[in-house]
Amino acid sequence: MEDGPIHREVSGDEIGLYMSSDSRILIPSLLAQSVLSSHRSHTPTHLHTYTHTDTHRTAFMADFELIPHLPFDIAIDCLLRVPLYHHPALALVCRSWRALVSSSSFLQARLDSAYADHYAGLIQAVQCCQSASSTKIPIYAVSLYNPQSSWSRLPSIPDFPSGLPLFCQCAAVSGKLVIMGGWDPASWGVLRSVHVYDMVSAQWRRGSPMPSSRSFFTCVAIPGGRRCIAVAGGHDDAKNALRRVDVYDVDYDQWREMPDLNEERDECKAVVMDGKLTIVSGYPTESQGQFGSSGEVYDEDKSTWKIVDKMWPSGVSPSSAVTIAGELYACFDGKVMRRRLKDGQWQAVIELPQQIKILACTTSLTQSLFVAGYTAAGSTSIHAFTCSVLAPSWKVVEPASDFSGIFQGACTMVL
Repeated sequence: MEDGPIHREVSGDEIGLYMSSDSRILIPSLLAQSVLSSHRSHTPTHLHTYTHTDTHRTAFMADFELIPHLPFDIAIDCLLRVPLYHHPALALVCRSWRALVSSSSFLQARLDSAYADHYAGLIQAVQCCQSASSTKIPIYAVSLYNPQSSWSRLPSIPDFPSGLPLFCQCAAVSGKLVIMGGWDPASWGVLRSVHVYDMVSAQWRRGSPMPSSRSFFTCVAIPGGRRCIAVAGGHDDAKNALRRVDVYDVDYDQWREMPDLNEERDECKAVVMDGKLTIVSGYPTESQGQFGSSGEVYDEDKSTWKIVDKMWPSGVSPSSAVTIAGELYACFDGKVMRRRLKDGQWQAVIELPQQIKILACTTSLTQSLFVAGYTAAGSTSIHAFTCSVLAPSWKVVEPASDFSGIFQGACTMVL
């Protein structure tokens, strides 16, 4: 099984124009631009992103037959509809299709269209290693699950060839997966590291480190034109719960500080509810492990946080909280629960499967919820299910043989 999609960039100084016979003609990029401009008048708006320019490379495609007897724009639209997990097969058809599905602009066109796939990015144990204290410690990697039962695994981070940091956090923005913080698997020291995986280049890069050390924080992609991730709460090296919120700009590799939360919130959960950055529950330094019922919503116009009382059931960890179509969902009291936007009341959606007594992780997949857990404490047999929130019923997720390890965390990726 391959570690990820096949990717290859088209050169910025020239463009390969491919015919169905796989013959190749190279022409200067300026001529390619003029060819492309003559077709923009009849190309759908969401396909214009197929022409992509940045400081490093430029990819151009002209009106040649990607699919015999079909206009270029219709052929592109057909190929945009092909699910991501079939792209390696598309790349084997001919060189023109390989160049197409490997380009950053094609991925961007998928993101801008209605054809993008939702994946669960899962921090999953792949094996165990023996520590100095003879304790078996799981070795974690990033697994990807698609609702069409497609499983794959990302390559190891070069800085961490022996596995992801323990208790690291993950978030995804427009084709990029970000791994932050955690504990060094060897020394158990707190890390400030940031690593970004680009689904187009299929490579990891090292990002600017977090501004300060923190553990058991929360992070989430935030709405807006820029690809940014908010990091909130957790505790410092002295176990003091934090109010601090920072934002990481993935494209510019820069950090900026947001206004502090009103209250300390260790082990809180960040979500985007009704289009607004929201921090759910958590607990202060003096109340270790006693999860509160309040949350905080960020007012972007006023640059302030507003406390919302009774947002969350008191005493329950918010780790299962996710949003689907702007509404808050969570698993507690043996059920999937939905918090109604109109009145803030919790409503039961469906009972959890009998196989899940202890929750491992949850994330959203389009209009569905992905849930994984165990039948009893100490069990290593993972059970996973998906449930549509439109017509609630459970569907068993059968992990492939190499993807049966325990889950530590999850996030949603749109590709």
